[in-house]
Amino acid sequence: MEAVITDYFTSLFTSHTGTRTDELLQHVFHRVTLEMNDSLMKEFTATEVKAALDCIGDLKAPGLDGLPAVFYKTYWQLIGDRVTREVLHVLNGNATPEGWNETCVVLIPKVKNPERMKDLRPISLCNVIYILVSKVLANRLKHILHEIVAPNQSAFVPGRLITDNILLAYEVTHFMQNKRSGATGYAALKLDMSKAYDRVEWYFLEAMMRKMGFAERWIDLIMNCCSTVKYRFRINGSLTDDIVPQRGLRHGDPISPYLFLLCAEAFSCLMNSAEQDGRLEGVKICQIAPSFNHLLFADDSLILLKVSEDNSTHLQNVLSLYEDCSGQTVNVDKTSIMFSKNTNIHEKKGMMSKLGLSRESWNERYLGLPVYLGQSRIKVFSYLKDRVWHKIQGWKEKMLSKAGKEILIKACAQAIPTFAMSVFDITKGLCEQISPMVGRYFWAHQDKENKIHWLSWERLTMSKKEGGLGYKDLHTFNLAMLAKKGWRMLNCSDSLCARVLKAKYFQTMDILSAEPKEGMSYTWRSILKGLEVLKAGVIKCVGDGSTIDIWLDPWLSRNWSRTPTTPRRNIIVQKVEELMDPFQGGWDEALVKDIFGHQDSELILAIPIRPDMDDTWAWFPDHRGIFSVRSAYKLCRKVESVVSGEQGTCDGQLFKWQTIWDAPCPLKIQQFLWRTAHNSLPVRRNLVKKGMKVDTICPVCHRFDEDGAHMLLKCKLVKKLWRELQLEEQRATWANFDDPRQLVESILQLQGPKLLMAISLCWNWWCTRNKINAEKKSFTHDQVLLQIRRSALEFQDFSARKRRSSQS
Repeated sequence: MEAVITDYFTSLFTSHTGTRTDELLQHVFHRVTLEMNDSLMKEFTATEVKAALDCIGDLKAPGLDGLPAVFYKTYWQLIGDRVTREVLHVLNGNATPEGWNETCVVLIPKVKNPERMKDLRPISLCNVIYILVSKVLANRLKHILHEIVAPNQSAFVPGRLITDNILLAYEVTHFMQNKRSGATGYAALKLDMSKAYDRVEWYFLEAMMRKMGFAERWIDLIMNCCSTVKYRFRINGSLTDDIVPQRGLRHGDPISPYLFLLCAEAFSCLMNSAEQDGRLEGVKICQIAPSFNHLLFADDSLILLKVSEDNSTHLQNVLSLYEDCSGQTVNVDKTSIMFSKNTNIHEKKGMMSKLGLSRESWNERYLGLPVYLGQSRIKVFSYLKDRVWHKIQGWKEKMLSKAGKEILIKACAQAIPTFAMSVFDITKGLCEQISPMVGRYFWAHQDKENKIHWLSWERLTMSKKEGGLGYKDLHTFNLAMLAKKGWRMLNCSDSLCARVLKAKYFQTMDILSAEPKEGMSYTWRSILKGLEVLKAGVIKCVGDGSTIDIWLDPWLSRNWSRTPTTPRRNIIVQKVEELMDPFQGGWDEALVKDIFGHQDSELILAIPIRPDMDDTWAWFPDHRGIFSVRSAYKLCRKVESVVSGEQGTCDGQLFKWQTIWDAPCPLKIQQFLWRTAHNSLPVRRNLVKKGMKVDTICPVCHRFDEDGAHMLLKCKLVKKLWRELQLEEQRATWANFDDPRQLVESILQLQGPKLLMAISLCWNWWCTRNKINAEKKSFTHDQVLLQIRRSALEFQDFSARKRRSSQS
């Protein structure tokens, strides 16, 4: 087995020198300016090295030296100066010390039951000391990528999103599915590159950087990172002998993604050059939309072109040239193609024959999401529901506390649909199917259990400050995610995605004025729903005032209406700039007071004027004016509560729920206090209220009916515990409370050791009561008292560790 793997990867990492590099580089242009090179090659600093270390995960798998990043972070005061000096020594052009670039490679299965070598992905575990060098270089390079990488590439470039490619791909497939007439057919070709990172030729990477204009010293630094590597594969717990590669980039090296983009840029240059020369015609989804013939996300390539023999020939020539020079190889078995409805069968066969494809096929998804939806939205997105269900089934085998379930639900179950929500409205119906699944899991322990839901799902979706648990209302969160797409197009109107969508759906207006159009795609229909949330929160900041409509645009800084409330009457003043004094450079105070009422005029005159700046959009709910999904979600929830008339039901002002979550104890005990405050503990009288036929007599003292107050304060045995812990005076006062929230609030008002002891008593007595009730166990008074005091000390230690963690 070891010999097979070693031979395979030795062959894979062996260079296959191409002979047509000069032919390809003719289509690549100088893009790196002197200013960019100066920023790349300015003096490296110790601050950059420390910032690089802070970016590395504490326990990311260490390299062959066995030292994870947490070791360096913990002992940085002792070793930081020496490490920084050594790293800067390498960054300043000196040789990489022996052993720094030795890499342990583990093989991660790409499929469930791997049978071939191609089913395994090699992940490189680099030494942290080398990663510091690579990360510093990567942090500098990423700042100029958006200027030197074509807009067709969305991966790893700051400011570009994967969802832009998905939106464009969906618009193209929507266009192709609806094109049923006309002589010109269109094709979408999804290319799959085999072992894309592992096949990158180093000589080609070096030639690309030189042609793009990178400084020679920078090229030397990059090639030093690539060419000094040695691999050792971990197989069945043991390491192979060294393998010295001649090509390839490492999965796990911080700079590898950026270097791959530079190589993939050659493909973009070839495709763009072919379209400019008229040799390869792309797709225009409407008459005035920009034409484009490819979309890239790292090695995921989507080629878009008109169906013709010439286009097929030119595409094949481009692919052949790119493969020969870069080392990349198209995996024909995984490459798929689809055609527009009007493409005739002979043209289909001709193109597939030219490209070596045996049949027309199309993956149902591109970059993880559907590329075309039918009539049933719920059916298309049912895979999200299935994934949540399978995830929950795996968790049900584990006996987790409510606190553990809360973390899993928030981090996993409710995160599963998030990616799809960023592009599609996954429908309210599907969200209402997923939420009960999550709710059943939270309240039940085992599969097929029909447990009582002590609080409604609507209550659980309230924030913790309002008395809930902060679970997401999925439909509302979906709208907030879609609002983010509208915000991006509002502020990044020069992106390829924004230009294409503007040409098709809102040619002569801004996106906030866009309206539904006949034949629009489902993605655009989804974005329009998000725009309703966006409109409720945007405000236009006054610059020179030339683009702000006084009466229609939101530009006044107040919560309930950001447009003037003063009736317009017959006033002809239209733009904000007309309210300014052209000579003094400020507001024309007399004109403003003449036109507007007192409230409006005061707001207007308080707005600072910036005549040297353009008017800009800002997000009003955020004090910085920056949009976030979190603030959009809160805004949407607030609007929904106002519309439904439920804004008065929030009791967060009457009871400070946040005090529960600030209590100095673990999360599971905080949840116990939260349930106590809601009177939702399964004591016997509460069970009867929920319709269960049980005896209401206390299972401990067998004297009185058991409710929350009796269980915690009035039971004969618990009274003795309060007395022993010097808390009898407080207990006697609390025993008269009718509302359980008063009890919890009073406990949390205690200070120091008394607070810890009271919380510990309540929690441990609840656990003892449950064991007596369910298992018929008996406990002595001294046993319970000892456990209470031990837990109080643990809470004290927990609180101290939490405080130290927050300070660091």
